[in-house]
Amino acid sequence: MIKLSVNLGFIWNNIPFLNALDKAKEFNFKYIETHWPYNSSAFEVINKLKENDIQMLSINTRKGDLDNDFGLNAIKGRENEAQKFIDEAINFASITNTKFIHLMVGKGESFEASKNTLIKNINYALSNSDKSLNFLIEPINTFDVPGYLLNNLDHAMEIINEFDNSRLKIMFDCYHIQKMHGFLSENLSKHMDQIGHVQIAAVPNRNEPLFGEINYKYIISLLEKINYKGVVGLEYLTKDDFDESIMKTLDYFKG
Repeated sequence: MIKLSVNLGFIWNNIPFLNALDKAKEFNFKYIETHWPYNSSAFEVINKLKENDIQMLSINTRKGDLDNDFGLNAIKGRENEAQKFIDEAINFASITNTKFIHLMVGKGESFEASKNTLIKNINYALSNSDKSLNFLIEPINTFDVPGYLLNNLDHAMEIINEFDNSRLKIMFDCYHIQKMHGFLSENLSKHMDQIGHVQIAAVPNRNEPLFGEINYKYIISLLEKINYKGVVGLEYLTKDDFDESIMKTLDYFKG
């Protein structure tokens, strides 16, 4: 049975992070993920995670300090900032026993022109962290984030193959992949060995994974069939009350 994680970057993000961890426990989540938890003390977070018997699966490196920043790991000339944020994420993940760090790539004009910078910063992350810590790169669609430098699976695989390191995997967000590629079943099956984490949301509106053009009950059954061993992250936006939205989503997958 596939396990579900709730992304606290989108769900219960209207309350302090430690309180959101209590909400996750209230709804019996054993796994959570988030974007940028750095306003909270890592020591307070790990104490709350232990108290609630929850594992934190993933956090992101910071987007950057400028208004247009959406990650720095492929931005030439800003390597020092990128590596400072990598160090921060490694420290936070190490204290909180977080499994993955998502290395946010950034926006620019050309993947090819930025590829070497990204490789340099990934190498820095791998070389300056414990071997129990893993890293993710995520293709993000250019409809929502114009100019994002890593926006398709082909480029993601170029980077993965550059390292051939089991600690570097793809974050396969079905919402982004459907918008850029389609063919979710084929792409999940084709890239399963390189996928570290899967996320879901409805397409086209990124709402609860109950509606839209993707049958997520089928996708979940496919993941079980192709022996996906990870957790599926609920990373979606909702206009509903957060509690009501999560109840509807969990009921959908139970039915």
